[in-house]
Amino acid sequence: MGDDAAKQISSSVINIEGRTQDVLSFSGTAADTDALAAGVYDVYSTIDCHIKVDADDASDVTADDSGGGYKLFANNMVTLLLGKSLKIGAIGAAAGKLYYHRVA
Repeated sequence: MGDDAAKQISSSVINIEGRTQDVLSFSGTAADTDALAAGVYDVYSTIDCHIKVDADDASDVTADDSGGGYKLFANNMVTLLLGKSLKIGAIGAAAGKLYYHRVA
């Protein structure tokens, strides 16, 4: 196996030992998580929403494309690389849940 193939495989490997999935409930009013440990997180939402990552306040994300948030479509997973003590914020047009799980 070449070095490129090994790098690709290792980037697909997750480590969830001792790590549990958490959930952030949000609605038409934004919410954010507590500060999270640095690492790689898989994130998905039950409804279309906008998400934001910030050290101080991620709950100022807005529910439209003008607020600097990332549009996350329902039931699609994205992987986020978070530095130390960052928060994830979310807002949607209705009540929803954002699931996040540290995988590395």
